Amino acid sequence: MRLPSLMALQAFHAAADSGSFKQAAERLFVTQAAISQHIRALEAQAGQPLFTRQHRKVTLTPAGEQLYHYTSTAFSALVSGWQAIQPEQQSRTITLSVLPSFASLWLVKRLGRFSEQHPDIEILLQPSLALVDFSQSQVDLCIRFGSGQYPGLRSHFLMPDRLYPVCHPGFLETHPVASPEDLPCCTLLEETLPDMRWNRWFSALGLTPRIKTAALRYEGSNYVVDAALAGQGIALVRHTLVKDLVGMGALRRPFEATVQAEYNYYLVAPDHQFRRPAIQVFCEWLCGEAQAFYADEPDQDVGQWPPLMTVPD
Repeated sequence: MRLPSLMALQAFHAAADSGSFKQAAERLFVTQAAISQHIRALEAQAGQPLFTRQHRKVTLTPAGEQLYHYTSTAFSALVSGWQAIQPEQQSRTITLSVLPSFASLWLVKRLGRFSEQHPDIEILLQPSLALVDFSQSQVDLCIRFGSGQYPGLRSHFLMPDRLYPVCHPGFLETHPVASPEDLPCCTLLEETLPDMRWNRWFSALGLTPRIKTAALRYEGSNYVVDAALAGQGIALVRHTLVKDLVGMGALRRPFEATVQAEYNYYLVAPDHQFRRPAIQVFCEWLCGEAQAFYADEPDQDVGQWPPLMTVPD
């Protein structure tokens, strides 16, 4: 039996991961026409379609789903095998993909402690909003804010989050705000993500206020925080990103109303990455930092958080 070419299988796997021939081409640094050609050749060799073509996206057929399961396993094994033969120094380097806002407002200020405790482990930080294709990138581990469901990958709970309003202390001097009902008269700052919108936050509190001033929207939590620090309005933010700023007085909470976030932070990677000693050390340290961050908050029993999982060989 003649096996398909490795490049054709890479093209299939990238297209299956992204749901797009265009994005697959961008990942592999080839043209979209080349991806289409590889997929057509695979389908001809398989004797059946692997994708259902739709407007601007593709979805896997049952045969495609089956093949995707095997390519995921195979490429993960290749990455694991390649890492196994790398020099020891490379195995002590962790390339970490993390959301830019979480990196700048929470993680970076804590990484110095890790370096002091583990000077032999190097962390390469890659702030990015994009989901990682581990089979096509140099990333070893991700920190993601989501549901924890990432097909083909293992995820471990890192910490929860909650949402509440904050603003510059000077903003309250000219805009007296004492309750959520006072907010509609103010300039409101929010992210473009649906779960970070003011209307959803109000609904979670059982309120339906008529917002009189259009909200200013930003693509990225760090921009929302920057706008609040500049006194531009009242921002809806995640607790993890602003707790330190509130503690030092740079931002203020106008009232105590808060809503639990729909998602949590997770450590995400293929199984084989969690078996690496350096990553195990880093994950244990990071979970300890997350628990310390919430240790003084009465609504969080960090002792009940899921323990760091062990991945069988």
